Amino acid sequence: MKITKIVFTLIVLWTVSNIFGQGGSLYSRNGIGDNIYTHSARRMGLGGLGFAAVDKDYLSSINPAGLYKLDLTRFEVGLNYDGMLLTDSKNSKYYSNYSFSGFTIGFPLQKDYGIVGSLGLLPVSTVSYNVKTNSVTASGAGQETTSSSFKYSGDGGLSKIFVGLTYKLPLNFILGGTFDYYTGKIDYNSTLEYYNDSQYGNLQYINKRSYYGAGGSLGLITSDLSSVFGSEKIENFKLAIYYNLGTNLTTDTSLTSVTSIGTIIKDKGIVETKVPYKIGVGASLTWNKNYLILVDYLYQPWSEYSFDGINSGSLENLNKAVLSLEYSGDTRRIGTSFWDDIVLRGGFGYEQTQYEINGTRIETISAHAGFSFPLGIGNTIDLGFEYGIRGTTDSQLIKENILRANVSISFGELWFIRQDR
Repeated sequence: MKITKIVFTLIVLWTVSNIFGQGGSLYSRNGIGDNIYTHSARRMGLGGLGFAAVDKDYLSSINPAGLYKLDLTRFEVGLNYDGMLLTDSKNSKYYSNYSFSGFTIGFPLQKDYGIVGSLGLLPVSTVSYNVKTNSVTASGAGQETTSSSFKYSGDGGLSKIFVGLTYKLPLNFILGGTFDYYTGKIDYNSTLEYYNDSQYGNLQYINKRSYYGAGGSLGLITSDLSSVFGSEKIENFKLAIYYNLGTNLTTDTSLTSVTSIGTIIKDKGIVETKVPYKIGVGASLTWNKNYLILVDYLYQPWSEYSFDGINSGSLENLNKAVLSLEYSGDTRRIGTSFWDDIVLRGGFGYEQTQYEINGTRIETISAHAGFSFPLGIGNTIDLGFEYGIRGTTDSQLIKENILRANVSISFGELWFIRQDR
């Protein structure tokens, strides 16, 4: 009965709206927009990755194999705050908004074989930009006058609903996989406005794209390899690999012109959008029993992206690296205080994004932090923070100071437990 209600809630959320993230940047007009790596406060505090992290008390959305130790049916839901200070060579402006960060469920089915199921609804990418440029002319008196302006804006993104499963292989290796179904829409608007009682009429072009298609991912986590260090302080050393298959999305497109004589749909049809695969590797270990150390690397060849068979000249291969640390005390023991159960985490990240504008690669440097507070046995409220700097004001580009925060709630319950009669 419980699972039926949850599934019904997911379907309703998915059908009433696309839950793509908001708060993108001017660079997001390229491809399908900014990638969304993290959907929970814990992942944000760890830099958005964590391929080798084993999530006994949390739900991992980055590597499906990381759920195999889940011992309670768990629900996670969160809310994002996205703030961005945009700066060019002359001006700066701050934008912010809130968005739903997704909904996930994980449930253990067979502990001996590490079989854990999962499903959820998560944002994948976001497009959100709005820019205006003025056309200035000189009047007869030698003064400048604004005669027209160009406005460019974009809004939307992709989301996915997924179903996942984990399984323990021989030698205690863990295999996990998901089936993903992607959907979403992106609207691009270009507007030319004339001023000063111009004889010309305003023009607007609206390009709408609706996406849908299937994909999937696979993840593998090794058994404990800590014996290679020969140190009692190092435990649970694991390696991981993650592979997302990419997808060819069916894309329903339309181009509409709005002029002084009316609205004209100039072009309409179905094309294919190729989203490239991505592959990640990671390592994790526990040091001195309380410190979890994670190292991760992600690669995605966005140079292979295409829309209707045409590659983008503004996209290159993405590289992202993260180093993160998590501290947890002796939790889940009888008699521990509230402060003993608080989990602290932080990390640093570097990303060579998929964007290349005016011959310049756009890079991001970020710092992350987070906390988890207990809400009783098996339940937590988590806070995550990110501060990043992306881009540059050189070459007529935009520098972005990014401030993000996430609050997530994780609930655990005992389900699927056989009752003795």
